[in-house]
Amino acid sequence: MKKQHQIVNGSEILKKYSLDHERIRGEIDGIYDKRYVVREVPIWLLREKDPELDAWFRNPLRRREDEVLPISAPKPGHLAPILIGTKNVNGQQHEDAVIDGFYRIAYALITGKEAIQAYVPENCSLMSEAIQFQQRLKVEPEQKTVPGEKIAREILDRHSKGWEADPHVGDTLNYAAVSSRNYVLREVPISLLRKQDVDLDNYLKNPAVKENITPLYPGYTPILIGTKRYGGPDIPDSVIDGFARTASAFHSGLKTIKAFIPEDSPLIRKILSRSKRLKL
Repeated sequence: MKKQHQIVNGSEILKKYSLDHERIRGEIDGIYDKRYVVREVPIWLLREKDPELDAWFRNPLRRREDEVLPISAPKPGHLAPILIGTKNVNGQQHEDAVIDGFYRIAYALITGKEAIQAYVPENCSLMSEAIQFQQRLKVEPEQKTVPGEKIAREILDRHSKGWEADPHVGDTLNYAAVSSRNYVLREVPISLLRKQDVDLDNYLKNPAVKENITPLYPGYTPILIGTKRYGGPDIPDSVIDGFARTASAFHSGLKTIKAFIPEDSPLIRKILSRSKRLKL
């Protein structure tokens, strides 16, 4: 039997959740006139569609000011669906963007969820993409690769905005040939990273690092794995971007951290091997 999805009128949404009408005043008329379907939407897809949401997650200073709970915080309870629609971001209209629900997305990530319930306008493109994503997952696990060029561009953007500071970041990315590779996203045991990278191990042991640690927030940018060299032989499969994030995770009691790993890296096999051993 085909599953029936809940249909909700926009006027009901505005009444039920008492949204900040002043903040979304440009979209209210459109919300009243539309019908919405409740759908489970992948959070990565929302970030691709909404540049404001993606920037909010990538800027740790902004989230600290907004008092977003760190990823190690107690798990929140039930979350109301977020609201999808068209909004203006920096003078440009963006369809299928998040009109209301940034915090709920952050809290969903704290619980380990990769998707969140959303009120999606009927017949919009986001709904069809969400359906296709769910159907694809039934056939095969998601193995999305990320171009290194995109990762390098985002790292350089964070440094140019002062969110992070490393004067040698450009040289590090070039030496690891990041822009010419493809990467996969994996949860990596921090203990394995410490064995691979003596510099990271020493960094985590430094008392001053622990004293000045900042929380790791939901939706944090994954660290980057690659080859580096500090005046000696090459160190393959080491952390070339993300020491501070790894320290935040480690000192918060987390055992793993999300990382972009070259798709041909032996580290992927080591992660799978360790995972299998733990299940035995």
